[in-house]
Amino acid sequence: MIMDNYWNSVPSWFKDVSDRKDVVREFNNEAKAAYINGSVPYQLKCGLSRGNKAYKHSTSAWFKSGIRIVVMTNGLLSDDELNRIGLSVLADSKTVRMLITLGWDTLEVICDKGDVGLQWKLTKFSK
Repeated sequence: MIMDNYWNSVPSWFKDVSDRKDVVREFNNEAKAAYINGSVPYQLKCGLSRGNKAYKHSTSAWFKSGIRIVVMTNGLLSDDELNRIGLSVLADSKTVRMLITLGWDTLEVICDKGDVGLQWKLTKFSK
């Protein structure tokens, strides 16, 4: 079982930048460094997804409105473990608001194998 404190640093991997591709690049650089240093048990990779149409808001990007974190496990994780990773991002309202202003409406956390994953509506966590 993954300990909660592994994922406490995940929100800081989303740097406060004004360009979507820079956010993804910075997250991936930080996630890679954290995995190499042994700070987290799995490598995480960030990318774009179609998002969930039901989660659209007024500033949603027209194309690729989801931000996806892929957990590189070569296997499956439980929903509880995926939920911990997602909630570590969603607990930081500044990060959530930055993601929303950059046009994202959906956060996804999935495993690299199979279609197992979870989605959250970002505006629900922007308070």
